[in-house]
Amino acid sequence: MTAFLRTFFLIFLSCQVIVFGGSAFIDHGFAAEPEALTKKSSGAWKEAALLDKGVSPGRRFVITWPAVTINDKGDAIAVWIKPDEDLWPRVRMSEYKNGKWEKPVLLSLATGDGKKPKVALAANGDAVVVWEQKDVKVDNRIFLAERRDGVWKTPRSDDESISIGNWFAWEQVVAMNDRGDTVIAWSQETENGEYAIFKSEYRNGKWLHPKDINDFISIRGEKGSGALRPSVALNNSGDTLIAWEQMDENRKSQIYKSEFRDNVWNHPQDFKDHINPRSSGRRDGAYRPQAAMDESGNAAIAWQQINGSSQGIYLSEFYNGAWRHPKAAGKTVNPPTMISPALHDLQMGRDGTAILLWSSYSNRRDALYKSELRDNTWRHSLEEEPFIASPTSFEFKIVGKSAVSKSDRVVVGWMQRESNQGSRVYIAEADKGKWRLPGQLMSDEAMQATGLAVAASPNGNSVIAWSQTDGKNEGIFARVFRANQ
Repeated sequence: MTAFLRTFFLIFLSCQVIVFGGSAFIDHGFAAEPEALTKKSSGAWKEAALLDKGVSPGRRFVITWPAVTINDKGDAIAVWIKPDEDLWPRVRMSEYKNGKWEKPVLLSLATGDGKKPKVALAANGDAVVVWEQKDVKVDNRIFLAERRDGVWKTPRSDDESISIGNWFAWEQVVAMNDRGDTVIAWSQETENGEYAIFKSEYRNGKWLHPKDINDFISIRGEKGSGALRPSVALNNSGDTLIAWEQMDENRKSQIYKSEFRDNVWNHPQDFKDHINPRSSGRRDGAYRPQAAMDESGNAAIAWQQINGSSQGIYLSEFYNGAWRHPKAAGKTVNPPTMISPALHDLQMGRDGTAILLWSSYSNRRDALYKSELRDNTWRHSLEEEPFIASPTSFEFKIVGKSAVSKSDRVVVGWMQRESNQGSRVYIAEADKGKWRLPGQLMSDEAMQATGLAVAASPNGNSVIAWSQTDGKNEGIFARVFRANQ
């Protein structure tokens, strides 16, 4: 495989995991003999539907990775980016209702290019889509489209961004609970040229947006203390957790958090309020936090951290009303012998079940590992227990995403590339902790898959979407699983 193909593969290969409730521990990679199931979950995957396809006489349209969500009613939303004929990327959306996907509609403005849409859907039908958009005045702003009481509202001008003024804003994330309460967080440039974490909240039927460029939640510091990569979690009680990484006064990246409990926000007061253990190396730092929360307010934050010559995955927990943070740099989730483990995702279900996904290069192959929280006890994979593993590292690269709910159904989606084939999308399913392995091919084996998204609802509905190219244009495809109730 050429260096170009290896680089392309590392960029575009993705895996996502959907977990519903009581999860099982996996003791083998996909090369292992699959365990038989006594009974398959009721329900079925619909045939793949083409949601949108680039049409470009003489020019190729590139469609970026989709994002998806689904609720207990079986309604789903997919969003993605596709250029128009003028080649400006636009945010598009398709909704799954009454057993079929509707015609895509345009959400973003025609005055600039949209980027990285995120979507959330409530049990009551409310929905929010957020994205970055570049316009003629500023490189990036944050915009939202929302449906309340069955009516969609989209931005009509550049002045309707939720970010502040003409300062650069990006890395937006969104969380929504069953009644439609919503929290959006993002990173934005401040007056001194650094980045801070901002938030918008929709509670009690109205939005509360930042008042000005100084109305942010991250630590106020001197130049060099930029805050990046927020992650947000929200439960049906309204409890909220936002985590991010931020440079301290020594220009080391640390992990910080803000919490909303009992209707009060608590933000970090200074640079000493980081949750990660301090490491000693000059180039050390903590990065890419992931936040999760259950219905009781229990929560977790995971991140990856460099300590000297090693890198590890770390975990903080909020349980029985108190936080427990790792005290020393050696307290990693991953075995210490692993080479450069990387964090991919952390999710927590309503009942407190949690899944943490991470990868590492081990035994001459790339592999995805998982940690699971069940019955208030974490169980972390050993080096010889990959969840998904590759035969050779340069042909297989994996990135994980996950979601957890109370139902006892698990769906895993991933992309895999063989030595002389394009990337393909697969799923594997589990019922009551029993996996059906190896996985099922979801995408067209004759076309190259280039992106993947998976989502689930508490009762076991799920949706998988991916982008796929025929060599000229890329299209968005999706399949829906409706659980029989």
